[in-house]
Amino acid sequence: MDAGTFTCELPYCPKSGFPCSFCEMPEPDQKALYYVGLYDKCKSMKVLPKAGGLFDQDDEIMTAFHVIDERIAIYKRNKEWEMQRKLEIERIQSLG
Repeated sequence: MDAGTFTCELPYCPKSGFPCSFCEMPEPDQKALYYVGLYDKCKSMKVLPKAGGLFDQDDEIMTAFHVIDERIAIYKRNKEWEMQRKLEIERIQSLG
């Protein structure tokens, strides 16, 4: 499974935009890549990984999906805060 090159998107990372191999962030392992790929496929097709209902799914997969959901929420919140901060800085600069 080829997930492409992961690039750092952390606003406080001095090497933002470069592949994570350039900083201390570890490359994701194959299991993590599998779960992210499975999450993306399930989300885009609006299905569960296995046949049956929610309670028929493996606990490990559901835990991984929960962690991914949390990380996505944190990422979106940080992006929103960053955008609000930029807008506030522009607003203050336009006043002065």
